Amino acid sequence: DTTGEAEFYQAVLLIRLGADEHQVNDMLKESADRKYPLAIALLAERTATRDQEKALVYRSQYDELDVAKSGYPSFAQALVVVNKLVARNK
Repeated sequence: DTTGEAEFYQAVLLIRLGADEHQVNDMLKESADRKYPLAIALLAERTATRDQEKALVYRSQYDELDVAKSGYPSFAQALVVVNKLVARNK
């Protein structure tokens, strides 16, 4: 998969299963390296509490994507989507 989509959804599954953070982050970074928008948004959110500078780098990467320039999905919309995907149903 050259889009990064497969790696993103693998990372989502790992998050939902409570997998090792390092493994999750590696999968998300691999997806983000392929410019998959939801992976970049999720990385920005996950790093925001630990490293504001890195979170801003991810945010600026998102802003440079074609989807962001077109306005859909906006960064805020992407966060809504990723938060729903990683939420554990109780």
